[in-house]
Amino acid sequence: MLDRMKYINSKGQVLQFGEPPYYINASDFRDYKWTYTADSQNAKIQSFSKGITTKKLPVVIKSDGDCTQYKNELYNIIQYDVFYNSAGKLFIGDYYMEGFFYASTKSDFLKNESLVTITLEFVSEDGTWKRIDTQEFRYSQDSGGGSTGEKWLTYPYTYPYDYMAGSDVVALNNTSAFECEFVMRIYGQVTNPVITIGSVDYAVNTTIYSNEFLEIDSRNKTVIRYKPDGTAIDEFNNRSRDSNIFNKIPPGNNTLRHNVTNGIDIELIDERGEPLWI
Repeated sequence: MLDRMKYINSKGQVLQFGEPPYYINASDFRDYKWTYTADSQNAKIQSFSKGITTKKLPVVIKSDGDCTQYKNELYNIIQYDVFYNSAGKLFIGDYYMEGFFYASTKSDFLKNESLVTITLEFVSEDGTWKRIDTQEFRYSQDSGGGSTGEKWLTYPYTYPYDYMAGSDVVALNNTSAFECEFVMRIYGQVTNPVITIGSVDYAVNTTIYSNEFLEIDSRNKTVIRYKPDGTAIDEFNNRSRDSNIFNKIPPGNNTLRHNVTNGIDIELIDERGEPLWI
């Protein structure tokens, strides 16, 4: 069965591939290949990497009448990213690859005004499929929008019991088969926040004031506190040196302990060489 794909450019415009008028044929988007470095002297593989990756997507634009409008729409959406050098996202299911449709070749467009066959070429800086799983740990609110008499933390999954606010133990479920990069947001007010996942402490020696949040980005190795007006304060040098706060999150259920009283969001970034088969 052919995959359905969705492309969202950096402006937020959407193209649906695999349904009228943009039909697609079999592509190589599920294929992958790692590059490896080796010590030829000792016949040992040292590391794997991907780097810049190119793919091809055969597209058939077909309509009941003249398909000129759809040809122009396709061009305008995919070329926006190239023009502004800002990557779009190509989705298969919940997974996306970031990159650019940088080339297009056509055939059959002189034979029939209602049909054109196009081969699009896509380039990605890392060739990786990603899925973002955001888990929120917040106080619940009553139906009127106010806080409940006893504040309880809410969860994206169902557990056999609830955790009362002020408790320092919650559950973080990484459903990926592998450890994940993450973006963690800690909401103020809290002084010297510490979030412990398993045996790793994610701690920063600072104060996050009311209506501020602190963001720890494991991939980009940044620790930034954001003020209500959007001002960014670099807190990298205030991170705890007792453990590596950029450690990836292990797969499976993880015990999460914390001293935060206002809320935590954790975006788990599931990365694969091919999107999950469903």
